[in-house]
Amino acid sequence: QGEKCLHLPSYRGSLHFEPSITGIDRYELASMNLCIKPRSGGERIRLASNRPSRSIKSHCQTLRIPFWQRSSLPCIYFNNELLYVAAIGIDAQFLKQEQADLIAITWHPDELITSALCLDTSY
Repeated sequence: QGEKCLHLPSYRGSLHFEPSITGIDRYELASMNLCIKPRSGGERIRLASNRPSRSIKSHCQTLRIPFWQRSSLPCIYFNNELLYVAAIGIDAQFLKQEQADLIAITWHPDELITSALCLDTSY
């Protein structure tokens, strides 16, 4: 709802929302009722419109994310559709490019950030 940073202590990290040339439309994002959940297994995400969907497990293996960290990666859902997976990316169906007012979502594990990064909470 307009935050620059959302700290998620139970996931040991923070989601950052920053202006970008590739991302989710800022106004659409602000109006979305989002749900953050842990992985349950079997989820799939498509990172580009010209690519097939792949399992989160497959993406994690490609990105060399250790298996013990995978369960702590939050997933963002919109209307029960997977919108974003931390450390992996935004699903292509929500992704827009080269238009004004786009927001990228990035994941920052707690060991890489300090709470000072989350003090400015509006974009």
